[in-house]
Amino acid sequence: KNAALLGKDPSKQELDYYYKQIGIAAMTAAGGSMPLTQFEEHFDRVIYFLNRLSHCVSGNICDAEIADDYFHEYAASFWNYFSGYIENQRKGGSANFAKPIEEFVQRGQAEEGTR
Repeated sequence: KNAALLGKDPSKQELDYYYKQIGIAAMTAAGGSMPLTQFEEHFDRVIYFLNRLSHCVSGNICDAEIADDYFHEYAASFWNYFSGYIENQRKGGSANFAKPIEEFVQRGQAEEGTR
């Protein structure tokens, strides 16, 4: 639906902006084929799961390498799409909304750089 918004060879910044806009649009009534309330329920479950996963890793309850192997790519993709929406929620008063997810994604990216 939105592929025409990008040129043939978009920069990383253009892709980041594009993904964020898709995530922001998805969190509106016109953002998809699923009713927004139903989508929000699914979204909230993902937020809950990824927040708990991050706490598990940061609290040394879960093995970070295994958590990364199974969930880092998923968390990073989720973050790419919904970080714009999450930023808006933080600006609206939920200052720490999805903060553990952001930390999990950033920690995993930092570790990828050292491998």
